[in-house]
This record gives sequence, structure tokens and C-alpha cells, in this order.
Amino acid sequence: MPDWASGGGLKIERAKEHISEFEADSRAFLQANPYFGVSQFDQTQGRLTFVVRGPNQIPPRLSSVAADAVQNLRSSLDILWHRVWAPETAKARKVYFPMFENPHALETRFKGVKEASQKAAVDILRRAKPYKSGNKPLYDLFEIAPRDRHETPVLSVAAYNKIIFALPPNVTYRGKRGLQFHFTPLDASGAVVHLFLKDGAPLPMDISVETTGGPVVEVKCQLPADIAFGEGEILEGEPVPKTLHEFLDVTNAIVEAFRLAGLVS
Repeated sequence: MPDWASGGGLKIERAKEHISEFEADSRAFLQANPYFGVSQFDQTQGRLTFVVRGPNQIPPRLSSVAADAVQNLRSSLDILWHRVWAPETAKARKVYFPMFENPHALETRFKGVKEASQKAAVDILRRAKPYKSGNKPLYDLFEIAPRDRHETPVLSVAAYNKIIFALPPNVTYRGKRGLQFHFTPLDASGAVVHLFLKDGAPLPMDISVETTGGPVVEVKCQLPADIAFGEGEILEGEPVPKTLHEFLDVTNAIVEAFRLAGLVS
């Protein structure tokens, strides 16, 4: 029986360490609130526009840590499949966890399988749905991993869900001060827009606030943010911590299925 714990299992444990390290380092960076919006008042229009202020680079090591997590998870599945499928064959080095364009391609490739352990592995593969239309996190893991063998992913900071406007303390509404407005940027389809936060970039909104004393000419703007895959990446705009946890969950689920089938110990 293949010893999973001392092989692919160690890869998963290492990936968990990388994910925890990424979360701690990104949290330390973002807790300093390095990104904010600066308002600019247009006298002719009587409206406020906003630009982003903040560093254009995140800590470079974050990209490397994320890439290490991805590679360890991908490698763990390759080790898993290799040990069950072809542990002692001459072509063993070329046996990797398979991915497909569609279910038909999977069935075509394994239609002649006869060995009991291999048939069991293929049954698990069917349930895992290793193609884009079936299991997106698994598909994404295998799409992004080959690129990271040659270069680390480009990561950026993106604002998610809301932008917070804080009105000056002298502005009251129904006797209340310290007013905040939460704005969610949406595209034409109603989906939330993930704004990449770059120093000097305009925020896609303008506002006007009229009071009895005249228009408000300055508003503070908070930009709650997360580390995301950068522009041009396979997973552009997707939050990195959430994505890494999805990769870990789908990997653990496949390993557990192999364990329950008695294929690894």
C-alpha cells in the first residue's frame, strides 16, 4: 500500500503552511490601511471625484509564497495519481493527475481500464469532474500551476464589495453626525467590479453633497481591500487567500476519496 503521508501528504502540509504564511503577511500589509481615496472638488460641476493613493507594489515575497502553495497542491495530486496508477511501470515518470476538456474526453481515455485499483481511481475521477464545466477550482489549480513553474504570479491589491465615504463631522443628517456611505461598484450586468488599486488611478464614481452651508468639497474615502491575482493573470481579480483555500479544499476532497477507497494509506 503506498505510503501517502510521507509523500504527497507532506506536500499538502507544506501548502497549508504557505497559505497561513500568505494570510499573515498580507494581513500585516493591509492592516496598515495603505490605500485610500483622495477627493477632488470640481467647482464647475459641483461634484467630487476620487483618485487612489497608495503604494504601487505589494511585498514581492507574497507572490512567491502563493506560487509555492499552488505548486505543492498540484504536486500532491500528481503523486497521488502516480502511486495508484503506475507505481512501478517503465513510464511512471510521465504519469500525472489527468485533466480534460470535457467528460467525453475522460471516458475515451479510460474506457479500456481493467485493473481494480485503476478502475476505482477512475471512478473517483468521474466524481471529481476534472474539467472546467465540472470542477472550476480543480481546473483553475491545474491551469495556473504550469505558469508558476516558470514565473511567480502577478499579484495586486483590489477593492472588494464596497467603497466607504465618510462625510465631514460638521455635516448632519436628521441630527446625526459621522455619516458614512457604502458604495458597491457594479458593471453593466450587476456583478461586483474588483477595482485594482494603483496610485493615481481614478475611482469610477463621482458624488455631490449639498448642505445649507453649500456643497461639501472634501470627503474621506476608505478602500477595504484584499490581495488579488493581477491584471492579465489566469485568475485576474480573484482574491488570493480565498482561491488558495478553494485549491486546498478540492485537493483534500480528492485525497479523502482515494483514502476511503483504500487506494492510499
